[in-house]
Amino acid sequence: MEHDGDEDDDLEGQEDEAEEREGPRRFFGCYLLTSRNEAYRRHTYIGFTVNPSRRIRQHNGELVQGAKRTRTKRPWEMVMVVYGFPSKTAALRFEWGWTYPQKSRRIKEALSHRDLTKLGSPHMLKARLRLMFELLHVTPWNRFPLVIHWLTQLLDGCPPPPRHMKVNIGSLAQIEPLYKSNTNAQDSDSESLGSDSDGSGDEASSPDSSDGEAERRPTTATTTSTTQREALCCLCRTVMKEDELKLRCLKRSCKQKGHMLCWAQRFLRDQPDVLLPTTGTCPSCQTALSWPEMLNG
Repeated sequence: MEHDGDEDDDLEGQEDEAEEREGPRRFFGCYLLTSRNEAYRRHTYIGFTVNPSRRIRQHNGELVQGAKRTRTKRPWEMVMVVYGFPSKTAALRFEWGWTYPQKSRRIKEALSHRDLTKLGSPHMLKARLRLMFELLHVTPWNRFPLVIHWLTQLLDGCPPPPRHMKVNIGSLAQIEPLYKSNTNAQDSDSESLGSDSDGSGDEASSPDSSDGEAERRPTTATTTSTTQREALCCLCRTVMKEDELKLRCLKRSCKQKGHMLCWAQRFLRDQPDVLLPTTGTCPSCQTALSWPEMLNG
């Protein structure tokens, strides 16, 4: 049975609520960084994390694990954290929409009445901030009890969020009690859809690496032929770089691998009215796949 966009959003909300009921509320956040390196002063980065304090230390090299892709543009400053998502899936969907709004017809239509071109390149800091506030008014995120926690004074001139959402200004120490228990393996950080951009848009066509999600990367093959076969995206048939995020078919006997963005584009092609990827089929075995299940690996 097919559903229209609103019904799909209702179902997404029900899934998130069900996931939340499975255990105590956990911290899932999306964050925005800006580079303080004069050579990269226009660069921004969007990511997902369960522990912002740990994540910014990784980006700035204070901790050795993760954040390899952004090391050349240090130091980074964390501008803000958006949290209060009912599930990891909901937060990852927000991160994807914030990073690649042009890839979803639904988001483009929702923002069509907004003249965001006056803000300059969509990957500049000002435009990133404005887009984030616009997304807060888009279903399903406008239903969530989100908190926008600013770490700087850059909120001047930003439009207000929906009335039920909170806006705070302060340090990470003020919200650290919310996530300090997120230390087990299940709570590993990832920027599965993080965007690292200089404002030119050249890097916006592919998602960043999943620094904290090593299990999603292809395992090392034991033969040259296997390595070559696994190195090709099953959708675009181009070589997949080691630092690119990859997803695979969930069918045990198939396990086709491809770029995350290629999978997302295939799913959205089959569901043009959906806000973010939800379901699709494997191009090889034609198995029906769930986008959230693929993200969760």
